Amino acid sequence: MGILRSYVDKLDVALRHPAVDPHFTKIENTIKLPRKYLASLVICLLSICALIGYLNQLTMVIGFIYPAYKSIKAIESENTKDDRRWLVYWVVYSSMIIVEYASDWLLFWVPFYYSIKAGILIWCMHPNYEGSQFIYGNLIRPVFLKNENKIDQFVDDVQNKSGSYVQNLVGEMGEIGTEMINDKNV
Repeated sequence: MGILRSYVDKLDVALRHPAVDPHFTKIENTIKLPRKYLASLVICLLSICALIGYLNQLTMVIGFIYPAYKSIKAIESENTKDDRRWLVYWVVYSSMIIVEYASDWLLFWVPFYYSIKAGILIWCMHPNYEGSQFIYGNLIRPVFLKNENKIDQFVDDVQNKSGSYVQNLVGEMGEIGTEMINDKNV
């Protein structure tokens, strides 16, 4: 409490500087709120706005860096139980990213979305709560099991089509390269 009070008092002294004192006196008399509290409120609101603006990047740090570190530790450990835990986390995390990408226009309107997302990610990775196990077991797994055959068929189709597309592309590039070499020699 003493530290905060000293900063508010220093702010009050700064707001009484002759360059700004007349303006703050007028505001203080109009709204009947001492300038140090008004300025403190404005600083807090601006800080919250800045924090909300940077929460997207913060959720990336929360949702990615620590779990990546723990995943590496799990890979390097002899215990395989932690491997499954972090694999499930990454399935949940990537599913969240896919849903977020598909519904970005809608999530933009959700107040404090990034704060909520950060909380969910912490819940998902925390060893005492294991939120990722809950989300996987109750949301992702049932949908996957119900649609597994359709998903497998889709993946096979994409692999077959992309494989032939890449082969055709490489063949055409080879033909163009051969033509370029032949044109230089002429």
